[in-house]
Amino acid sequence: WLFGARTPGSAYVNSKGESRVYYIEKGIEATGDYQYRIRSVVLNGEDPTEGGYHGKFSPVVTHHYIYSPEPEDNFAPGIEEAGVLGYLYDEKENVFYTANNPWQRNFGFNRTYDFFSQFVMIQYDTKRFEFKHQGSDWMIQPWKGQYGMVLYGGEVGVYRKYTERNVNHYDCVNDEDRLMMSLSAYHYVAETKEWVHDFDRPYATYWWVTGFVMGYIRFIDPATAQNSNNFPDLRLDVRITVKDFEMLEGLTKEMKAQGVDHTVSGLDVYFSF
Repeated sequence: WLFGARTPGSAYVNSKGESRVYYIEKGIEATGDYQYRIRSVVLNGEDPTEGGYHGKFSPVVTHHYIYSPEPEDNFAPGIEEAGVLGYLYDEKENVFYTANNPWQRNFGFNRTYDFFSQFVMIQYDTKRFEFKHQGSDWMIQPWKGQYGMVLYGGEVGVYRKYTERNVNHYDCVNDEDRLMMSLSAYHYVAETKEWVHDFDRPYATYWWVTGFVMGYIRFIDPATAQNSNNFPDLRLDVRITVKDFEMLEGLTKEMKAQGVDHTVSGLDVYFSF
């Protein structure tokens, strides 16, 4: 059995060496010390509480958990390695994507950018998941659509207001607030009635994960460009690992309010858009 110093919990391994979880502690914080003592049990059935104990408790084992992004080499290099516009090209996936520190990171984001993007031949569908976390306003925003006449694809950005302000303008998160994310894109082929895979952006640490491939879906009348379903034949499959259960609750509550289907596994949120 495992007993946590903050809240008791337990797990066990059966005679076949298979791990079974008997209790899951959902109150784990992003950073902190967790202490455990371990001893074996004899099981009569699947419920550990039905078994008889044997052996003594082990000494206290302390596990120091820190929310930590993956190493820097898991995502794009800086803008100095990414050419004039801050974009890179993955030959294996045949996808263009942004560098870790492109020029856009200096300007944050607000709804005005979405409105005016259509006038520079960038049209997309988007969602804004705005929520509170540790006293700050946060926003996670996905996009998908036509980027100019030759590219289509999608993005997911993470934003935060680091200072209090009345205007609804967000800063691009700093390195400490980046999240683990992945992004896959598909387009629908009406003739064959199937979704065709376009690219994957690997699960890694990002403030903004992006991907664009060569191709043309459509352009629409700018007067209707803010409709949220202009590109139903594009699909993004997204995975986001949030920092803690407070952030998980804030994000998923907003997703539910907007009718976005999603799946939660631990601190991972999966959704299609």
